[in-house]
Amino acid sequence: MIMDKSKCVDCGLCIERCPVKAIKRDENNKVYIDRDECVECCICYISKCCKKDALIKEGEDLPWPRKARYWMSCTQAVFQGSEGPGRGTHECKTNDVTGRYPEGVIGIGMEFGRPNAGAYIFDIEKASQRLAKLGYITFERRNPITMMMSDPKTGTFKDETLRERILSGILEFNVPEEKFEEVMNVIREIAGDIHTVFSLMVCGKVRADGTVPQRAVAEKMGIEIRPNSKNNVGLGRPYIA
Repeated sequence: MIMDKSKCVDCGLCIERCPVKAIKRDENNKVYIDRDECVECCICYISKCCKKDALIKEGEDLPWPRKARYWMSCTQAVFQGSEGPGRGTHECKTNDVTGRYPEGVIGIGMEFGRPNAGAYIFDIEKASQRLAKLGYITFERRNPITMMMSDPKTGTFKDETLRERILSGILEFNVPEEKFEEVMNVIREIAGDIHTVFSLMVCGKVRADGTVPQRAVAEKMGIEIRPNSKNNVGLGRPYIA
């Protein structure tokens, strides 16, 4: 985002609209956008809070790698090659539509920067590299975050993206059911090594007897399961063996 100071009257209405507190006042009480902290979510612009039209959305005109901020932060943006708007695939964010989660497989999503904290790519890389070392993690290739990696096998990102700040980004991957507890212990270690927050999403097909495979492990580890978060009502479709 850019602020046209020839139009801005320093009213500050845009300050409260910024989810990552990148719009500030300087020592002279003038309003400005901190470009280092701005994630290009365009929420200030989309909200139409500025009555003087002083906020300018660059969006698709942003150069790489800053454009990664826009793709991963603005709800109106679509990452090239992904399934549509959003930071994860349809399976991770809504319903399983490809049969990617058969019995014996647990899907995990780690959404860094959520809620409203923002995240730098280098923190996501700390997690992806640590998980990749397990040897059995495969990052979802259709996920926008995976597409920004230079080497998905090692969880390494392109160097030029590491200092980019985004509103949120999802690491999305599958693990064998028998490895779920080991992965969850690694995720706990990761939580202590990064400088942002993340939301954890876990997907698993309900067994024929009605039990949920990941529930016992989560309860053993003292992790609260919140069914009110995002229930994937259609999980398991299309019907597969």
